[in-house]
Amino acid sequence: LTVDKQVAHELAKFQGNKLDLSGPTTIDVNVAKELANFQGSLLFLNGLTLLDRDVAREFVKFHGKSIWLNGLKSLDVYTARILVEGNYGLYLDGLTHIDRELARALTVKARGNLSLLGVDTIDENVAQELANFKGGNLILGLKSMDIKVAKALAPLQSDLYIWCLASMNASVARELSDIQSHEIVLNGLREIDKETAEGLGDFLVDKLYLWGLKTIDKDVAHGLAKFQGENLDLRGLTTIDAGVAQELATFRGNKLQLTGLKSIDAKTR
Repeated sequence: LTVDKQVAHELAKFQGNKLDLSGPTTIDVNVAKELANFQGSLLFLNGLTLLDRDVAREFVKFHGKSIWLNGLKSLDVYTARILVEGNYGLYLDGLTHIDRELARALTVKARGNLSLLGVDTIDENVAQELANFKGGNLILGLKSMDIKVAKALAPLQSDLYIWCLASMNASVARELSDIQSHEIVLNGLREIDKETAEGLGDFLVDKLYLWGLKTIDKDVAHGLAKFQGENLDLRGLTTIDAGVAQELATFRGNKLQLTGLKSIDAKTR
């Protein structure tokens, strides 16, 4: 399934923000050349399963905000190097594995967001390359993280979004606390203990998002309230007691998000 050049030429005239052509599985260089003229922000081509270098070179001419290529299951290093020449974000959530060379290719010149939600595990060498990312948001689908990976990611200066990490021990939290990002999103975390909360409280970022937490006890609240940033977002919490509220009230930032609360128990557990 592909797209005709003339059809692509006409569609590229669309004046809206988002053009979604996620049906075609292949396009040739002439079609890519036409689509690159689209003046909107978001170009979705999630049906593509293959991407050759000539097509990638045409995409570089796209001036929108991001290109979504989530249908790609693999990407060679040379094509990746071409893709990142463009001034846009890349969504490559179909990739399930990246090695050090591909990580380096994707980060060395990246400008916009880089999304790799399909990659659920990385080693310290890949993490070290990703830490050099200087684009917008680095979006990862990690389901596990050890101390070595956390330490390797710590020099990252771009914002870090990890959506699928359901648990984190205290040692990993302490290593990751040195991260240089402006904000970090760990919305996959479902529960944390006192020691992990204290590690998260030591993060140097301005904004910490922990939407996945539904309930916390007083000790966890105490650790999180130590966070020195401006925004602590706990909108996933559905209930708290007076003891938790008392601890959270000691947070000295500018914004404490508790918009998910459905009940407040006056009794301290």
